[in-house]
Amino acid sequence: MASVPLQTLKLRDNIQMLSGPGGNMVVLDGPDGKILVDSSFASVAPKVKQALDGISNSPFKMLINTHWHFDHTDGNAAMHEFGATILAHENTRKRLSTPQIIKFLRNAISLQLQQAPCLSKRLPTASSFI
Repeated sequence: MASVPLQTLKLRDNIQMLSGPGGNMVVLDGPDGKILVDSSFASVAPKVKQALDGISNSPFKMLINTHWHFDHTDGNAAMHEFGATILAHENTRKRLSTPQIIKFLRNAISLQLQQAPCLSKRLPTASSFI
């Protein structure tokens, strides 16, 4: 994943889309700092950080998880280390804190996901549910 390029596309004056492994992420560069929607894969985190730094000098303040799937949350620990508070629905925290099984092709293939070793950094805090 780390070898796949991460592209930045300006959508509006203060809104950028980051496109690459794991799908699209959106960045709002507001007066209080940057807000990122979803974190992609952990291996892409350095590229995400580089893209965020390239947008402006504003601090990276918040990460919003849209849902629990690993291609949207695997980079949470790194984003937390970069300074972001993680915000998500309470059910996202529940899913990230327990093993999950994703089934494909009418249950012919399944992917089992364990809770992350760095779970405390990967989860939204109890006070950040929406």
